Amino acid sequence: LTLSGADSMHEVKIGCVGLGFPNFKARSLKIFERSGDALKNITDQWNVQIVAYSDLLETMEDAKKASRYFEKSGIDLLLVQASSFSLGHVIYPLLEKQTRIGFWFVPEPSYEGELALNSLTGFNLVMSICKKFAENVQYKWFFGWPGEQSFDRPFIVTLRALRAVTGLPRSKVAQIGGIVPSFDNLDYSPTELEKNLGIEVIPIAIEELFDRCRQVKPLRVKELTEQLCNRASSILVDSFALEKTARTMGA
Repeated sequence: LTLSGADSMHEVKIGCVGLGFPNFKARSLKIFERSGDALKNITDQWNVQIVAYSDLLETMEDAKKASRYFEKSGIDLLLVQASSFSLGHVIYPLLEKQTRIGFWFVPEPSYEGELALNSLTGFNLVMSICKKFAENVQYKWFFGWPGEQSFDRPFIVTLRALRAVTGLPRSKVAQIGGIVPSFDNLDYSPTELEKNLGIEVIPIAIEELFDRCRQVKPLRVKELTEQLCNRASSILVDSFALEKTARTMGA
């Protein structure tokens, strides 16, 4: 199978919102604003657009307004930050409209004296509600500040996955040749593949591939061979094998 037509430069859109409660210091410490600025340093490098909801969600009405905002924005993932502890019912309106959510909690600014944020408790509360009452939602959790490995590594993996998932619809996959007799476990439904992932499967007979290989111009074969050699750290095959590979690429 070969994949083509996927938009590798598809701009992923991530919604970002903070949850809070008046008794804690998320507002006065500007937790959401500060972390949002740091988050943008990552997303700008990955051609990702951040769609931020500027105000903390503290009530059900706040959450309903934010839910409508994100629904209109057409986001690919909603990143919900537990900027501090929040009441559990605030998460319900967001769960109704989104199918991919990242739950994010942040460290305490200090581990002496009173808890300024209690972000971990708020995070556990809303994520457990999601797990119990929103079976249609795919979720993932994040911890830390953008710029720290604890946050950056799983977040970048998520960005890559989103790029792949959102780039698949309207892609085309060439199936070269058929299924080998008795390899029945490799059978699949092209109709289901298109229905579930939006991918169109185009069958190409092996004879057609060979014809295309023979029709590749010598100059093009030379260009592709040079590209292969330039990208390789070492070359362990002869020129005949390189030419065959180049012709297959050119086909």
